[in-house]
Amino acid sequence: MSKEELLRRFKGLVDEETLKLLSLYGRKVKIKARVENLRIFGDKATLDFINQDLGIRFKTILDINFPELCKLGKGGIAILEGKFSGDCLKLEKIKILQKSTKKFKGTVVAVEDKLFILSNSNCCLSCIYDSSISEGTLISVSGAVSDSGVVVVEKMCKFSELGGSVNFTPLFEIANFEGRVCVKGRISGIGESGKWYSVYLSDENDRIKMLMCRKFYEFYRRVDIGDYVEVFGCLSKGGVLYCDFFTIIRS
Repeated sequence: MSKEELLRRFKGLVDEETLKLLSLYGRKVKIKARVENLRIFGDKATLDFINQDLGIRFKTILDINFPELCKLGKGGIAILEGKFSGDCLKLEKIKILQKSTKKFKGTVVAVEDKLFILSNSNCCLSCIYDSSISEGTLISVSGAVSDSGVVVVEKMCKFSELGGSVNFTPLFEIANFEGRVCVKGRISGIGESGKWYSVYLSDENDRIKMLMCRKFYEFYRRVDIGDYVEVFGCLSKGGVLYCDFFTIIRS
């Protein structure tokens, strides 16, 4: 169906932005756009783009090991080449015009494969980095930051092998905080298994629900009431702790 036929068929039935996306469906384009948001789930990243000239928003899905991803945080600008399928651009080429990275300094408090947790007095971040790093190291990192506090590291600089201690957040503070945290306590309840595995964590002052993704199946299967655990880089949201692929749990 030609662009003109699409416009005639759907005009008046959908909003203007959707109409523009329909006119691009299946077409190879070269488009300049700015990143509005970066979301990371497991081994995939979704970037939400906006092109102000055409007045359209669209997304593209990348592997987290995609080389340019570490430079494309919120506000980054790139020229993209590919084909549209609905509001998703199947990317073929990318040229970064303006990278958008942030810098953080802190102590590496937990390491697991290509993931490490960086903690300081102000924040806790889950960092993706394809190189070895030792726990306890004081470092500075820069890279693209997702909406859930995951950093795709572009550069790292070591300051010292003697960093600070882990900044564990008391559970009573969780209800009023959103972002990545490190917490510790004892398992005080085991809930149902479903899309997320559910347990309850308690410390001296409070008790909170903790939901875990499928990465933690073995932990959920063997954990018992009274077990002491330390959780690094879990996501606090709405008074609940979410342990996703970028969380490390130790018991």
